[in-house]
Amino acid sequence: AQEAFDNLFELPSPPASPVLDDSEFNGEILLNWGEDPAGVTKTETIVDKGYAFEGYNVYQLPSAGAGLDQAIKLATFDLVNEVTTIAQETFDEASGLILELPVQIGKNSGVQRTFTVTQDRFRDRALVNGQTYFFAVAAYNYNGTEGLTTKTLESAPTVVTVVPQTTKPGVRYTAQPGE
Repeated sequence: AQEAFDNLFELPSPPASPVLDDSEFNGEILLNWGEDPAGVTKTETIVDKGYAFEGYNVYQLPSAGAGLDQAIKLATFDLVNEVTTIAQETFDEASGLILELPVQIGKNSGVQRTFTVTQDRFRDRALVNGQTYFFAVAAYNYNGTEGLTTKTLESAPTVVTVVPQTTKPGVRYTAQPGE
């Protein structure tokens, strides 16, 4: 609250939510958030009050309306720089205290805008053709200024509902997933 007051209630915004597309294949799903150059630019280049784009998180959700607190993080793709683990003051439900906890964990893996899913992490098995799954991608930013309580903000996730399936009759793919 003090930071908001000190900044005249002009609060920073998270990066724009990625534009997410999906392709359904036999036993696998291709998530792609790099097809829209304008969307990528909007997500990755805007710096708001010192908060600059840092990376993407890919999640599997148990249902379309589930929040990220119920999701399983599948991957993080972040910029190659000195920023890896971002910790900030967070309410810890177990202790009832406000603690400095890691909220984003990057590995300097480099930014990637596609991800192939072959495993259902909730059921710990391969994806099943004909079954509905829910995946999401969110972008996050970072501000390394000393003394800030909030060092990172994550966008609202873009959620897709997908069903892996064999190739539909009459459809011919000219490329393999991941190409």
